[in-house]
Amino acid sequence: MNIRFIRGSGARSLLGLSFDGPTMTACVVRLSAGRPEIVRSCTETLALDPLSGEPVLAGREIRSRLDLAGIRERRCVVCIPLKWALTMQTDVPDLSKEDEESFLRIQAERGFPFALEDLVFSVSRWRAPDRGSAATLAALPANRLAALESTLKAARLRPVGITFSLTSAVGDAPATGGSIVLLVGDNNVELGVQAGGGVAALRSIDRTVEHDAEGTHFDGEGIARELRITLGQIPETLRESISTVRVYGPDGPSRLAGEALRRAAARLRLDVEIAHPFRDAGLGGGESLPSGVSPAASLAAARALLGARSEFEFLLPRPSRLQRLTTVSSRRGVVWLAGAAAALVVLAVFSFAVQAVRLSYLERKWRSMESRVQEIEDVQRKVRDFRPWFDDSARTLTIALRLTESFPEEGSVWATSLDIRESGEISCTGQARSDSELLEMLKRLRNTQGIRDLKLQQVQGASPLKFSLSYRDALGEGDGI
Repeated sequence: MNIRFIRGSGARSLLGLSFDGPTMTACVVRLSAGRPEIVRSCTETLALDPLSGEPVLAGREIRSRLDLAGIRERRCVVCIPLKWALTMQTDVPDLSKEDEESFLRIQAERGFPFALEDLVFSVSRWRAPDRGSAATLAALPANRLAALESTLKAARLRPVGITFSLTSAVGDAPATGGSIVLLVGDNNVELGVQAGGGVAALRSIDRTVEHDAEGTHFDGEGIARELRITLGQIPETLRESISTVRVYGPDGPSRLAGEALRRAAARLRLDVEIAHPFRDAGLGGGESLPSGVSPAASLAAARALLGARSEFEFLLPRPSRLQRLTTVSSRRGVVWLAGAAAALVVLAVFSFAVQAVRLSYLERKWRSMESRVQEIEDVQRKVRDFRPWFDDSARTLTIALRLTESFPEEGSVWATSLDIRESGEISCTGQARSDSELLEMLKRLRNTQGIRDLKLQQVQGASPLKFSLSYRDALGEGDGI
């Protein structure tokens, strides 16, 4: 399941995106003389969660932040944190490729607390001398992945790869030997064990990073305790080959984490090294990345441009329409399709003949009643002209009252125009102080009895933001309003 990000696309530049809580880091990498270089980057704190927020609003926020940073690239590689995923390890017997895939699916169904159809999982295979082949399985809930892709679509971004920040930053595992890799984030540390030609373990370590007025502090003893637990979960022959802890991350935090861990790691007979992502990956670059540049986002984009593989990939390739048709079709299927096509042609010819006969009959009937219909239409036109003068209902006031009751009392959301049509369609434009207050108003309006087809047509601006919406008041129809 190790898949290349881009296959023969001829891409010259790519956007790397990484998400860590409310923080989004974006980095545009371009190929220059066959070597990747960072041309533009930004780090933003998002107000809306790309997973749980309204996809349209969250996508608009991401798009606006990228536009302000001057980033126009649409294709992107997305790096996600390990805390979004479920992971497990399993031994793999000597099987054919097809049987091995089936075996891994069975193991995933047994090991993960979700049904397989609710998960998207990927695999990294590795080998231990005393246990043979093994694999690390990582899975994402399908609904979480769908929410992320909806947000990216709303941001007018086209993902060509979704993978972990940790494996993006550290690159491929060596075929022999091994090391522990740490990726330092704003509020946690991600840990992985690269050994046996793959990733033998993955975990996210929380409560080891603290921020105060004096700066950022790392709990070296806490990280070392998690290292000891993780090493205890892999075969002893692999543990013996691991002697180094490589720390990745922004230059300042990675050095602080390395210094905090150095003494505790020495008791585990482990040396601590501060990694230099671009140089260590053989992609060029200096001793450290520019300030504010994410190692995960930049390395993921650079490796994708060079056609490198990802250990864990969650954006499955989408077959073309022709490939889907070729896969589904068979000789029997072709015969059935041909028969169905012939039946459709005969049915279409018969339908046209019937319609022609019926149309001729209806035209003759219409000519016989045309004068009487004209008289009735004249009467109905007069009724429509004078009906408003005799309407004893307060239709407009009732609709306005039901809309007003959904607005907050403190005036944080207000209407600037209201259009009520005879058909019952209502259009409203207004302003709101924030996205959250607008969403709360929409929730109350959607829960109002009789409101149908509520649509948020447009959202513009920031504070205040302008919006327009439309809906149909079905309760008014039922009440005779």
